[in-house]
Amino acid sequence: MPNLIDYLEQVKVLPFDKEPLNILDKVCINEIGYLTYDKWFTASDLQKPLNLHDYARRKT
Repeated sequence: MPNLIDYLEQVKVLPFDKEPLNILDKVCINEIGYLTYDKWFTASDLQKPLNLHDYARRKT
């Protein structure tokens, strides 16, 4: 069964002008609030842009 990580893998390179925001994008954005950044990143890591796809890969 596919999950959000599978979805992110499929759409990670699509710009929003080609593929508009949809319900799964909104679910992914919502999930960002539940991530535990302090277990995986230092304060200096969080000063740089964070790619959700890369973050998900570190968790697995």
